Amino acid sequence: MTNATIAYAEPVLVAIDIAKARHEVLISVPGRTRRRRLTVLNQLDDFNRLITTLSDYQLPPSSRSSLDPKPPAPRREGICARRVPAR
Repeated sequence: MTNATIAYAEPVLVAIDIAKARHEVLISVPGRTRRRRLTVLNQLDDFNRLITTLSDYQLPPSSRSSLDPKPPAPRREGICARRVPAR
């Protein structure tokens, strides 16, 4: 019986900061000391550009996800909205 061994190189690491209008992307390629930074607008053309950029490295993908360790503080409405009358 044949044993199939698949050896992968180190994956490209991608960090994406997701927002409403645009997303900041940081790409770390193994063997390079500098990281590539991209801004991706929330449009199909920019997402296709990101996919093409990542596909050009021809390295295996790695999927890990992590959420922000600190959730945003709850909003306290009405406290800051009141004005104190001047004396």
